[in-house]
Amino acid sequence: PTYGIGILQKMSDVYMNDKEEYRNAIAVYSKLLKLYPRMEEAPAVHEKIVDCYRLLGDNRLAYLSRDQLFNLYRPGSPWWARQKNENVREKAYAITERALRDNISLLFAQAEEANDRGLYLAAVNDCKKYLKNFPTDSNAARIHWNMALTLDTKLKQYDDAFEEYMKICDLYWDSKYQLYAAENAIALGRDAVEIDTTRKKIQFEKNDQLNVKEITGNVLSEFHYNRIELTPSEKKLIRAYNNYIKLFPHDKSTVKILNNAGALYFNNNMFGEALKYFNTIVKHFPDDERIFEIKYQILESYFGKGDYRSAEIVAEKIKNDPQAPPELIAKAKRRLAESIFLAAKVFAANDDHLQAGNEFLRVAQEVPDAPFVDLSLFNAAVEYDKAREYGRAVETYSFLVETRKNSKYLLEAMNNLAIDYGEIHEFKNAALTYERLSRVAEDSSQVHDALFNSSLFFVKAEDWENAIRVNLDFVNKFPNSDDADDLFFDIANYYLKLDKFEEANKIYGDYADKFPTSPRVVESYYRRGRYFEDKNNLDDALAEYAKAVDKNAELKKAKLEPNDYFAAEALSRATKIKYSEFRKIEFELPVANMEKNRLKKRDLLIEIVDGFTKVASYGTIHLYEATYDIGKAYEEFADTWVRQEIPPMDLTQLVVTKKQINEAAVELYQRAEKSYKQSIKILRKLADKYEKSLLSADTTQARATVSKKYVHSDSTLYTARRWIDRCEEQLSKVAYDMAELHLATIQDLLHAPVPRGLSQVERMEYNRQVLERAVEPLVRAAVEEHIRNIQEAWDLGIENQWVKSSRLKVIQTNNLMADQYRKLAFMALDLHGDNVAVLKKLVAEGGMTEDGFDLIGLSDQQAGLLDFSKEFILRATDYYRQTLDIVNEIKINDPSVLLTEENIVKQAYLFAGESDSLAKIDYANKKIYEKLSRETNEPKYEDALFTFEDNYFSLKENAVSVLESTRELAAKLEINNRWLPRINLALVSLNPEKFKDLLGLTMDSHVEYSDSAWLASCEFVKNWLEYDFTENQYRNSEMISDAANKAKAIWLTKLDTVGFSLDTTLVPVGDSLTFAFADDSTVLNLSFPDTLFSDSSESQKQFKKQVNKTPKLAQVFCRRVYFRKHFTVTGLPVAVEIEMKVDDSFNLFLNGEYISGVIRQDSAMVSRGHYILSDGLKAGDNVLAVEGIDSDHTGQGLIATMIIKCLPDWEKKRQQILYETSDEKIKENLNTDKYIILY
Repeated sequence: PTYGIGILQKMSDVYMNDKEEYRNAIAVYSKLLKLYPRMEEAPAVHEKIVDCYRLLGDNRLAYLSRDQLFNLYRPGSPWWARQKNENVREKAYAITERALRDNISLLFAQAEEANDRGLYLAAVNDCKKYLKNFPTDSNAARIHWNMALTLDTKLKQYDDAFEEYMKICDLYWDSKYQLYAAENAIALGRDAVEIDTTRKKIQFEKNDQLNVKEITGNVLSEFHYNRIELTPSEKKLIRAYNNYIKLFPHDKSTVKILNNAGALYFNNNMFGEALKYFNTIVKHFPDDERIFEIKYQILESYFGKGDYRSAEIVAEKIKNDPQAPPELIAKAKRRLAESIFLAAKVFAANDDHLQAGNEFLRVAQEVPDAPFVDLSLFNAAVEYDKAREYGRAVETYSFLVETRKNSKYLLEAMNNLAIDYGEIHEFKNAALTYERLSRVAEDSSQVHDALFNSSLFFVKAEDWENAIRVNLDFVNKFPNSDDADDLFFDIANYYLKLDKFEEANKIYGDYADKFPTSPRVVESYYRRGRYFEDKNNLDDALAEYAKAVDKNAELKKAKLEPNDYFAAEALSRATKIKYSEFRKIEFELPVANMEKNRLKKRDLLIEIVDGFTKVASYGTIHLYEATYDIGKAYEEFADTWVRQEIPPMDLTQLVVTKKQINEAAVELYQRAEKSYKQSIKILRKLADKYEKSLLSADTTQARATVSKKYVHSDSTLYTARRWIDRCEEQLSKVAYDMAELHLATIQDLLHAPVPRGLSQVERMEYNRQVLERAVEPLVRAAVEEHIRNIQEAWDLGIENQWVKSSRLKVIQTNNLMADQYRKLAFMALDLHGDNVAVLKKLVAEGGMTEDGFDLIGLSDQQAGLLDFSKEFILRATDYYRQTLDIVNEIKINDPSVLLTEENIVKQAYLFAGESDSLAKIDYANKKIYEKLSRETNEPKYEDALFTFEDNYFSLKENAVSVLESTRELAAKLEINNRWLPRINLALVSLNPEKFKDLLGLTMDSHVEYSDSAWLASCEFVKNWLEYDFTENQYRNSEMISDAANKAKAIWLTKLDTVGFSLDTTLVPVGDSLTFAFADDSTVLNLSFPDTLFSDSSESQKQFKKQVNKTPKLAQVFCRRVYFRKHFTVTGLPVAVEIEMKVDDSFNLFLNGEYISGVIRQDSAMVSRGHYILSDGLKAGDNVLAVEGIDSDHTGQGLIATMIIKCLPDWEKKRQQILYETSDEKIKENLNTDKYIILY
């Protein structure tokens, strides 16, 4: 009971306050808490126990009791959770907070007194407990500070202390402990950095200032500082710095901290990070006493970072600041020049030579007294050279030469200046510069080359007087030079340019005296020959060319130095004159003239090949062209052979003659091809050898060496490559032309007339024989030629238009066979369709066709055409497949490959569609003649029926077979294009039940049974079985069985005579109630016709004896009942499966078409039938017609079950596929793909 609380509380208070019997008070308070642990006053009661222990002086039990009090009633404890009164919770919060705080104070006091590490640890743990439970209390900041300070100063746990200092900074804003913690964190971070042994020791100044290191070394050479990542202790210090800067951004100490952080990053080559701190000082503390030092540190940071543009900007500002110290301005100017120079080097390394030149030049403009200005000017000019800015290069070299006469780059600059004058076609200035260089150069080889080059450029400038002067100077100074004879010989040419023939002749005379065994005599004959050739005096030209060749041979025989170059030049010119005549010869009619020209051209070919072979043997620059010209001569002969005129002849003879000419031309082209191939191998070998010889020479200093002898850039290698390229081009062209000759023959064969008098099937066979025996070998030969062209090109590393064309021609030529067979396949179908009208005319009128075929013969033709159509379309598919095999083997990637893949599927789809269209026509005609055959029993209708029926099934089977085989091939070849879904569509259309899964269609089946809804009549009405028959005279069937089966037995009854009353009264003959009986019979004899289409209600009557009878009337089963059942097929019809049982016989019709029948002679038998019908079934309304015959009047009726199968979603799927594969949709998709690619 709750009154116990008051009694016990009063008792304990008396013990504590009045009697001061604290232990008794503790006992009663404890009893009270044990009995009522959940009471609201529990924390206050427990606090009194703590007070009792404190009054007893027992600090240990007081600590434990406070700890227990905290754990029992703290926020979040089970007791706390049960208390809903906020006032109760408030009091509990104050009591538990005070208890834990008192414990912390006690531990700190005892630890301080005893200097006990364990007590400090316990105090830290209680602090953590306090901060966890009372994080927002006003005492939390002090508790947290004491804990961090204890970790730092008493427990030496610096990492933990650091983190707690950082937390204090984040948690207790506007608290004095925030500043203390921020400063202590920096102190801990700095101490960690100073004692870190992983790096060179960092020393802070007495004022805690950290200074940056100086960037030293030759910064104009390769200059790069590797970034040094911060150590963990450095990262900690940076955290402390950043923390302080964040908390106290405007504090006076912040400048020093920003500087220290920037310096720490700078000294680790982390210049980008350093800049953030230095720039902050400049922005927020512009009046700081060390502001210029900071600005210089910013300059150094940009410089060390490699941001030379920013470094330049900062350096400019320092340089132009009147307040900046002089020594700092000097450093800034130095860095300015270095920054521009290094920025220029960056542009140069990135091949931006024009900008690099501008920057190097700017060094001289911005800091003209920099010690490396001459190097900057020289580099600027070199970069302008690389940028082909020769005008600027000339200006810069000239400035360097004129203003830096003592520069070590002077001679090299002059040499390059002369070269650049040559580049801008200021040849005279180039010559004068070289002549000036020859005067200042001290080395004789430099003087030699400078004079030689000066002569060369005077010649280019057509300054003949100065050229003569320099040449004479050169010969006088260097009479033993290898170039002296040439320069002296050239003087004669220069005199000729000045029309000074006498001086020229004197030079030629002096030349003979000075150089009696010079090979240049050969050149004189050659130049004389060129003179005559230019004047079109070809005979004299040939004579002079022959003298040059003979003179060269004479020098060789005398073992003197020959002049093979001009000997080769002379022989080459002479052979080209003959080649020009050779090309003009054509093989034109008449025949005698043609034979004469053939011999003449053949003899010239021999001479030309011999001449070019000898030219090549000289090994001069003409070796390459001459080798090419040998193949070209053979090719020209073959071209002329192909162009030859042909006498008039009939078309067939013309095709044969052209074929023979082309075959002979191929052999001639093969000779040219062989020549080109040999030329390529020989010329490549020679060119590679020559190139290696060039590379082996030390040319690395060609431009840097002062005043090297200036020569024309070596054109030998270029010439070799050019003629090798031409050989490669012609090799590929000849191979291509050979293949095209085969193709030309093929085209002639394909356009050759077909022999007359052949039937349609015979024409098909003829075309097949032409393709198999004549065209296919030529196609194979043409394809092999193209493949060989491609493979040889691959082997020889050739790529040109003819190789590309051969890749395309491989596809087109091999596809030619497929295209021809495809045309024949569709031609056969077209002929089959055209013959339908002819066949129907034969059925109707008889007689013969124009080709002499009767009905049976034309039927055989039709069957043969269908066989050919299938064979040809499959052959076309196989040839397309062969094309793809070839393409894969020789790795051809061309859009026509996709077209070939498309043709495989597309032609099958179109073939199946055409076949299906013809099949529908044949099926319609089959129905017509089936009806006529039933109605007339004429054999011709039966023959027509069988013909159209056979053709119908052949067309359907061909379509399915071709589609299936094509689909399998497409899967094997991984073909997937828009025609494949249409293939699937066509297959489902032709055989829905088998192929429905290709389109993911579900087949629907529903059952209909015989019941009273079946319409019936006992009377025969013409056309009763036709689909569009008017059923006005029909009524619902009668169910004649109450069986539980779903399929009911149905029939019709009618009012009829079931017996007679006889009398003796004679009735006149012909009375409607008079019947004839046999004399001894009591049974009425009735005779029923067997025909299915007679009126079964009529009987033949025979009367041998007349009696009078009165009929007895009753409802009886009709002997014949004509049933009609309408049923609906939704979507694509699959089949209707019919299970039928009729007493006694029946005939079955679907949509007017006779299906089957069972006629029982034994009337005691019930006829059964099971049919699965698909042909003739249509979407929508269908009519099943049944003629039932109950011969024995047993009345068991008709029982039928119909299972109707269809694909209800067919039309939706068909429209979807036709739309998705339509031209409009494909174009839309292509445009979408293009948009995605572009955007």
